[in-house]
Order: sequence, then structure tokens, then C-alpha cells
Amino acid sequence: MDCTILIYTLDRPAYVARQVSYLKAVLPQYRVMVGDGSTGSFAAENAAAVQASGHSLAEYRPYPGVSPAPRLLNLLREVDTPLVVICADDDFLIP
Repeated sequence: MDCTILIYTLDRPAYVARQVSYLKAVLPQYRVMVGDGSTGSFAAENAAAVQASGHSLAEYRPYPGVSPAPRLLNLLREVDTPLVVICADDDFLIP
């Protein structure tokens, strides 16, 4: 099954780190895209959290100051899999 997981976040690097690390552990075969509306240091910390996760299929997309709906629409335009899951940074997917 080919699936992309879209995560939206704002100013919560600890949640981003936890979410991407969790997905690396339980669903490592899926592409993960983090759409971040944060600005300033929160954006830098979120980008660093995705990078530090070591998840080879995790991607960080900055959308500073952009509300969740437009962020998700932009992320959806980049999806190239037949299935997609949208979740917040504090949601958990149970396989």
C-alpha cells in the first residue's frame, strides 16, 4: 500500500519530533510531509526536528504564517501516492 502522511503544525517542535520519530518506528515505509505554519525560532526548531529524526522519507515544508487549510492544500498538491492521511502533530496513527 502506497501512502503519504501529511502533518500540520504550528509552534510545537517537541510534538513534531515525537510524531516523526514515532512514524519512523511504526510506519517507516510511508512518505511523511510536515507543513509548518511557524515563524522564527519555532520554524527553525521544527525543521531541525524533522532532520534529526533520521526518517529518510520525512520532508519539511515551511509555510510561515499560513493557516492550516492552505498549508494542507499545498501539501496535497505534492502527493504522488494513491492514498493520503492527514493528521495534526499530536495525532497518532495506529497500524
